[in-house]
Amino acid sequence: MKKKRIFAVFISLMLCLATASPAFAQTITVDEGKDGVYSGDILMTQNTRYDFDPLKYFDPDHLEDLDMDKDFYESWEVTGIPGATGNDGQVIPANTVETAAEEITQAKALVENSEDTAQASLEAQAQAATVPYKVGDTRTFTSSTHVTGAPFEAKCIAVGDHTTFWLDTENKGGFATEDTILGLKDKIDTEIYQHLTTSFGNSDSIDVDGDGKVAFVFYPMPNPHLGGHFTSDDLLSNKMDMLNINSAATMDGETYGESLGMGISTHEWQHLINYAQTGGGELLTPPDESYTYSETWLNETFAQNAVAVCGVSGDVPNVQLTAYNTYVDAYNTTVPMVFSGLYVPQGRVDTAGTGAYINWYLFGRYLASQTEGLEGGGDEIYKTILNTNRETRKSPVSDEQISLGTCDKEAVTDALTKMGYMGEGTQVKDFDALIRNYTLANFFQQKDGIYSFGDNLGNFSLSQAARPTITSAVDAPQKLIGAGTATFTKIENGSITVDKAAAGEHIRHLGITINYDGVTAEGYSPVDGAMTVDKGTPVTLSTTDTGVTLRYTTDGTAPTAETGMVYEEPITVDQDMTIKAITADAYGTSDVAAFSYKVKTEAPAGTGEGTITDKNAEGANPTGSGKNVGTGITGTQAQTLLAAAALLLLATGGCILIRKRVKK
Repeated sequence: MKKKRIFAVFISLMLCLATASPAFAQTITVDEGKDGVYSGDILMTQNTRYDFDPLKYFDPDHLEDLDMDKDFYESWEVTGIPGATGNDGQVIPANTVETAAEEITQAKALVENSEDTAQASLEAQAQAATVPYKVGDTRTFTSSTHVTGAPFEAKCIAVGDHTTFWLDTENKGGFATEDTILGLKDKIDTEIYQHLTTSFGNSDSIDVDGDGKVAFVFYPMPNPHLGGHFTSDDLLSNKMDMLNINSAATMDGETYGESLGMGISTHEWQHLINYAQTGGGELLTPPDESYTYSETWLNETFAQNAVAVCGVSGDVPNVQLTAYNTYVDAYNTTVPMVFSGLYVPQGRVDTAGTGAYINWYLFGRYLASQTEGLEGGGDEIYKTILNTNRETRKSPVSDEQISLGTCDKEAVTDALTKMGYMGEGTQVKDFDALIRNYTLANFFQQKDGIYSFGDNLGNFSLSQAARPTITSAVDAPQKLIGAGTATFTKIENGSITVDKAAAGEHIRHLGITINYDGVTAEGYSPVDGAMTVDKGTPVTLSTTDTGVTLRYTTDGTAPTAETGMVYEEPITVDQDMTIKAITADAYGTSDVAAFSYKVKTEAPAGTGEGTITDKNAEGANPTGSGKNVGTGITGTQAQTLLAAAALLLLATGGCILIRKRVKK
């Protein structure tokens, strides 16, 4: 039986910008629980199943019926959240004009080998230009992703030290005019090349045409949302280490500019380097002949981060936000991100496959941030991972035995362990903990620490990316799909008990406490539980918590996230009162802070001293403070004497502040 290649292409999918979510800056602590009991403010539930077999249901007699997504979409597992009535494992259609399913399925179909393509490739090789290539050379290329599906002629329009650039001579529509490509050439050939080889390695081992350069071939593709792709087929069919760039790609109906073109070219170049460094992989039928040295999800993570390493992030990954945000809004979970082998979701009726590109970008930035300062860390972490489990294997383009690395979960684990970042005795004991911590960093966005991206996000803003809302236990999902997907549930009364017996094999829970600083009152210094102030004193409240609303009450009740007055200006103390205040955001509230105030009481007119409020008929105050004890002078007598003294001073031109003193 002839082997058939199912899927061997790395693509750049383009979608549009989307909604925003607020930042979060409070610190958090976590509780891994005991006997199913988790304490804190929020419960994170995550499905850590990553091993999905796209050929699980392979039938050699009915290959046309193969559903490579079926194993993934059967990975829903019971969450064990008490009383949950939410999603029970239903796939929700995406509210997009074109779904990721359509886009990726089209791309997959276009790159499958066919007899016509194989024959055309032989003809193309016979008409290849002579190495070294020169500006003005033409040659015939074959690509099943060309808009015509037929061989096409392209002209060499630029030659650099490390690159050549080719443009379809007949189909020049779209952004990639000759002037545009020439505008990209110098930066790609110098800065991009230097950054990529430093962070990922070189592609010398697959230089099949022997020119020492990588070819960028621009031509129109039928899918306007397909930015470009790398496929190892070109190494055989076109005898060229080349990248395919869609000259007719559009974004939101508009042709994209040089910035996005630079990002796509950089992304695809990493894929070519990754293949040279690892030997890639093949998903073949029969299945037992498949092999993987580079898992697609991690390869895409590297490619997404190539644009950040090279300083050209922004349009990439921003153009993939719609799919990401659509998935979060539809399922109210994080987007699946970790898979096995060459499998990633083909989209089906949701946006899991395309939305994952945002996760892959952020996960790569997280790795760089977390390993900053460690040997082989920062933006060198990708090369470190590729080199960790290097061994001698057969070259992907010849029978020569060469040194090749791996790009998979095991390589990540081994690299981080050797660096001292992961393992027993560290904050990251294993791969599951790494994905958990990344998920928390994405959700809570701490300024520093293991739940932080640091300053490594490039031109991408987390505020644009949607995040799941925190639900009640009743509204929480009954089931959760795999690949690292997570959901967040509000913990009431400080703790929650999950049903461990009912929860799926790969379901993990974590209690999260949000550490709010809470509210302070300026100058508050109570004595015996209260602070005595003048009537009309303004009280200024403040907090160091960020992104929060400050709420308060003065009626003795405790404010909540929904009740109490929103603090906007100082509170006037015009009577004895206790101010109770909290900070609140979408994730929780601080402890209630209480500030008690007593107002100094004003004395009746003519009494002079505010502490004298009453006296009996004989001039004796019931509290003992209304007379000058020990002198026998009543309050009335004292007032007469003081008045006489005041007249005397005025008569002689003197002035003095006269106050009655009452000895106690």
